[in-house]
Amino acid sequence: MPNTEKLQSKRTIWFPIIMALVAVGGILLGFNIAKKDKTTVYQFDNSSNMGQGTIEEIIRYIEAKYVNEVDRDQLTKTAIDNILNQLDPHSSYISKEDLVGINEQLQGNFDGIGIQYTILDDTIFVLKPLENGPAESAGILRGDRIIEIEDENVAGTDEIKDAISKLKGSAGTTVKITIKRKNSPELLPFSLIRGRISDSSIDVGYMIDDNTAYFKISKFSETTYKEFMKIIEDLSMNKGLKNLIIDLRNNPGGYLQEATKILNQFFVEKDKLLVYTEGAAVRKSEYRTTGKSFFDFGEIVVLIDENSASASEILAGALQDLDRGTIVGRRSFGKGLVQEQYQLSDGSALRLTVAKYFIPSGRCIQRKYDNGIESYDHDYLDRISSGELTDSTKMNIGDTTKYFTFKGREVHGGGGITPDYFISMDTIYTNKFILAANSYPRNFALYNADRLAASWKNDTLGFIKNFNLSESDLLRFYSFLKKNKVDIPTEISPEIQAYFKSSIKANIAKYLYGDRAFYQTLLPEDPDYLKALQLIKKQRQLVENGLQSVKS
Repeated sequence: MPNTEKLQSKRTIWFPIIMALVAVGGILLGFNIAKKDKTTVYQFDNSSNMGQGTIEEIIRYIEAKYVNEVDRDQLTKTAIDNILNQLDPHSSYISKEDLVGINEQLQGNFDGIGIQYTILDDTIFVLKPLENGPAESAGILRGDRIIEIEDENVAGTDEIKDAISKLKGSAGTTVKITIKRKNSPELLPFSLIRGRISDSSIDVGYMIDDNTAYFKISKFSETTYKEFMKIIEDLSMNKGLKNLIIDLRNNPGGYLQEATKILNQFFVEKDKLLVYTEGAAVRKSEYRTTGKSFFDFGEIVVLIDENSASASEILAGALQDLDRGTIVGRRSFGKGLVQEQYQLSDGSALRLTVAKYFIPSGRCIQRKYDNGIESYDHDYLDRISSGELTDSTKMNIGDTTKYFTFKGREVHGGGGITPDYFISMDTIYTNKFILAANSYPRNFALYNADRLAASWKNDTLGFIKNFNLSESDLLRFYSFLKKNKVDIPTEISPEIQAYFKSSIKANIAKYLYGDRAFYQTLLPEDPDYLKALQLIKKQRQLVENGLQSVKS
């Protein structure tokens, strides 16, 4: 073998090892753990000969002698990611740049100008100014387009993400923006003082009939319980409030404590186990009911799907195990691992799995990951190909151990929460044309909302009940798709046409009237929601007839 090939072979063998050593060094050197954590998971044995000096020496050799230039930070991050991937799918390293945004998602608030926006033609398009925020107070309107930030053009540029970041900043600081407003010939300058903006984790909560409220919870942030209780208090002015439909579909989870505080409102009994966590280096920690529920709730139906994870599964699973609620939908994601986040000295963070969740029946809902991260990440595609999402008999249960609910019903763990009532996923969502065009109904709605709904401007309910897109409107939408280089099939089925009409209508409703109108438009065609209504109606009839709750 030529010397160059031998040298390349040695590099191929040793380079992954060197990267791993770099990663270990990065963790050891930067592991400045937050003082509030009192577990022992962050204690390390540094007595090994492979100490920090050796690792630093290897890094210096790589930087000084390696055949190509290397990015030390990127090399370290890649190596750390590779190490964490050997542990489990949910331990992760978070860079300093990403940490702020990730923390904001869970804190329930952020510093900014207070707008909900989207990107249209590489321009920041204001969907709505947030209530009581700086933008609303200054007079920013729905439909405004941000053309300049700090006297620099940001419209139609490739650096739109950088432009958006310029709107953020510490509360109390000032940012200048220039707006292009529809039907206004002049650009409009604004000077906004950034403020602390609330980021709601509950999209909507409203009465759908005299007795039943619908909640759409998008995540479990630090403010979710507070938001939930505020909406319940407002709705309780309607003396008939009794039943709840809690929609946790596509909810990735968040803070466990927020889910358990909401769960507490559904039990009058004290000391019922809701969930416990336990790990090799973390003591068992139990979350139990307090007996301090403030409202007298009746039937509870929870909607879940394959994207409901973590805290969502805790809430649904506890209600199922304690026979307090009915679960409708499809098998949930299957995340039963607990992460704690540790701040590192360079401003980045380590999110490390330290324990597992166990719900009241004793089952852990974490699905298997021993086939590797890649296999774990392909679970959704595996569910589609196996037919599980359309046929409950093809459901893959990772743990065949039998567990039992409070009333003796058999349930299983090891792969998420299995619903009490299975609802097949509409196969239209896997259609190639739908997948290619799925983001465009919203944009088309934004461009055409005022024209299409001009006669319904002050009549939300009239729009929801009576508005329908015409065939000519649908043809305009297809032309819009062609303009955006989406291939249009020769034949479009009536089901796909109906899907686009419904999606465009719902997005017009959201743009003109808000999130509640969006859900009020879509839910009457939603089979999961309709099943929930049916179950509540059935239980109401049973109660009226003096019979006990049953499941068929």
